[in-house]
Amino acid sequence: MDVPGQETSRQNGDCENEKEANSKLKSSHKFKLNIMYTNVDSLANKVQELKFRINDMYSKPHIIALTEIKHKNKWNIDISELQIEGYTIYSNNLQDNGRGIVNYVRHDIICQQIHLDNSFSEYLLLELQLQNESKVLIGTIYRSPNSRSDNDSKLFGFIDNFSSFSNKYKLLLGDFNCPNINWDLWSSSNAFELKFLDKLRKNMLFQFVNTPTRSRGKDTPHILDLIISDGNFIENIEHEAPLGKSDHSVLLIECVLKDEMAKRSLIEKYALSKGDYNSLRDCLTCIDWEDMLNPHKSNIDDMWNVFKTTIENNIDLHIPKVRNFSSFKKEQWTRPLDPQLRAKIAKKTQTMDTVYGNTKCYCA
Repeated sequence: MDVPGQETSRQNGDCENEKEANSKLKSSHKFKLNIMYTNVDSLANKVQELKFRINDMYSKPHIIALTEIKHKNKWNIDISELQIEGYTIYSNNLQDNGRGIVNYVRHDIICQQIHLDNSFSEYLLLELQLQNESKVLIGTIYRSPNSRSDNDSKLFGFIDNFSSFSNKYKLLLGDFNCPNINWDLWSSSNAFELKFLDKLRKNMLFQFVNTPTRSRGKDTPHILDLIISDGNFIENIEHEAPLGKSDHSVLLIECVLKDEMAKRSLIEKYALSKGDYNSLRDCLTCIDWEDMLNPHKSNIDDMWNVFKTTIENNIDLHIPKVRNFSSFKKEQWTRPLDPQLRAKIAKKTQTMDTVYGNTKCYCA
C-alpha cells in the first residue's frame, strides 16, 4: 500500500540528487587552453610553413608565441606581412635592437597587451579574459646567450613584477638560454643560472620542461626553452619538429583551466575616426591604375574586382577595425542620486520647461 506523501518525498530526493550531480558536473568542467611556442630564428621565411602547420592541426592553438622573429642582421619586414588569418597579432618593439617577439591570439579571445614600467625590453605580456572575471597572464621572454649582467638584473626585476600580478593563472614561457641547469635537481654551476633558480623559488614559480628543446648537429642537446607557471594547471607538453631550419623544437602546451574563455563578438566594423586618411590618399594616388587595369580591359568584371580589391586592401591598411563597439561604452552609473538631489533636479527641469518651453534636444 502506498504511503501518502512517499512518492513526493522520493521525487524531492531525486531532484536533490540530480541537482547535486549537475553541480559536480559543472564544477568538474574544465577548459583547455592550447598554446604553441617556439624560438623561430627569423619568422619571415617560415611564416608560410607556420600557416600550413596551423591549418593542418585538428585543434588550432588559442595562442601562438614566437621568439627571435627578426633576422640577426636585418629587419625590413612590415608586421602586416606576418598576419595569420583568424588571429590578432601582438609584438614588442620590433624597431628595437632585440630579436623580437610576436604572439598570435585567436580573434574570438578577449585580450589586451600590458606594458610594465620595467627597463627589460625583450618581453611580451598579454592578459586573456576568462568568464567569471578571471584572467590569464601570459608572458613571452627572450634572453640572449650574450646577455650582460645589467640585462639579467632587469630580467629578474621583470619576473618580480610578473609574479606580483593577482591573476588567477600566470604563465611565463620563452628562450632563457640556461643550458647548464639540471632541472631534476634545480641546480647549476653557472652564476646567472643559480640566481635565476633562486628568483623562481622566491616567487614560487615552477618549471615544466624536462627534455631538451634545442639541438644542432653534434652539439649537446639542451633545455633552453622553458615553461614556467605559478600553479599546476599545465597538463601536457608535446615536442614537435622545428620550423624550417630553426634548431628549437615547437612546443604544444595544454593548459587546463577551471573557467571558460570569454569570447568577443567577431563582427568587425571600421573605426572611421581612427583612420589615417592622408596616408590612404597618398597610397591610392601613387597607384598606376591604367597599368594595373589594362591587362583586364577585355573583361569589365575582372577590372572591377581588381579595382575593388585594391581599394579594400588599402582601406584595411589605413583604417583600423574593432570587433565590439560596446566595449568602448562607459560603464553604467550604478550609484543612485540622493532623493533630495533628484527632487531639486526635477524641480529645476520643470522650471526650465515653464519659462523656456520644452528644453529637450533631439539630435539627428
